[in-house]
Amino acid sequence: MGASGWNYFVPYKPDINQALQELRQQVFESGDYFLLGEDQPSTIDELLDSNEDAGTHSIIDMYEGVASEPKWFAVAPFTNDQLNSLFGTPKPTRDQVKLDDVFLDKVYQYRDVGEGAYIILYKDDQPDEILFLGASGD
Repeated sequence: MGASGWNYFVPYKPDINQALQELRQQVFESGDYFLLGEDQPSTIDELLDSNEDAGTHSIIDMYEGVASEPKWFAVAPFTNDQLNSLFGTPKPTRDQVKLDDVFLDKVYQYRDVGEGAYIILYKDDQPDEILFLGASGD
């Protein structure tokens, strides 16, 4: 099947892990993930156990939470140098995010499949949103 790319915008929260866990729960409840088999799991853990190595092809696969640097099954921030390379600033805005192939190719220079990322997006020089993105599943 191969990995699937995913991205989600959520309102900014200072606690990135809380924002991540709330998003994972929202995606689970929406059913917007890959399900191996026919039995609908009742929890995220059941879903991850039943899908095994196939993953969910969604943010749900980031069960290790937030890391300070790229790590499998976790999201990590980009460095200021990486943000400058991607956006020309360490404080990108939502308007600067173009989720096209050119941008995603640049992102995947810094992340492997199974390693998620997050970017704090700014509005009026203040944190406004978090963009979670990556690719997972097999």
